[in-house]
Amino acid sequence: MILGYDISGIKQLDTVDIVGLLADFGYLSVAITLDRHVLNPYADAHDFYSQLDAVQQSLAEHGMRSVVDTTAPFVLDPLRPNEPTLMTGDSVERARRVGFLTDAVDVARELGSDCITLFSGSLDEPLSDDDAFARLLEGLNVIVEYADGEGVAVSVRPHRDTFIDSTERFDELLQRIQLPQLKLTIGISSADAWCESSVVAAITRWADWLVDVRVEDAQGVSRSSEWERAQHGFPAIFAALDQVAYQGAVHVQRDGYTEEASEAARQAFAELSPLVGG
Repeated sequence: MILGYDISGIKQLDTVDIVGLLADFGYLSVAITLDRHVLNPYADAHDFYSQLDAVQQSLAEHGMRSVVDTTAPFVLDPLRPNEPTLMTGDSVERARRVGFLTDAVDVARELGSDCITLFSGSLDEPLSDDDAFARLLEGLNVIVEYADGEGVAVSVRPHRDTFIDSTERFDELLQRIQLPQLKLTIGISSADAWCESSVVAAITRWADWLVDVRVEDAQGVSRSSEWERAQHGFPAIFAALDQVAYQGAVHVQRDGYTEEASEAARQAFAELSPLVGG
């Protein structure tokens, strides 16, 4: 297990500089969210490949691992957050999301990333569970098959207000598919960490699928009360990850910090690194 950081919360530096900064703090991995100005596969080809090469070199220079996150809200549509998704009713629109996710697989392959992480997206019309899962699997099968051929893992991140909104829903997904390559990202909010017993149970249950863990603090202040309270639950959570021999990164995700973003990253490393056994 290693400690990483989700760089989407650091807005004032470019990706290469952020990698160097986080390496100096002691982090060993970064979660890189493909966005309109960050490794955007729809940007000018020269700019995209120049940035990709620079990030690849920076990761190698600093001995950093990575995951590629595909959850930026406006990367495909500047007016409709998180659209289109794998659950969108329009099949042409769904295909745009599938194309973006296969592009993300290419980025992950070039960076040597542990995985790409994706949300299922939300239904935009009433559907039965059977029909909704069939729609999701239509896209997932294409993405996972392509990723498997490129040697890249695909990880689903359950998220509130999406179709796959919990590990229980992820379990339902697994019952309907034959995709052993499909993996899981668990997000642990500061509030979740107060009830560490449920998080520990989830880690134990899903150990064989885990390739990415996020510890989230989205309070937008320099030291949120939720983050402070979460400190009491983190030792048990990190111990559970160690107990199941988790080999991936725990990425800290702290949003809303603007000018304080680099200090928030430094602070989080100081607080959490003693819990990481290696």
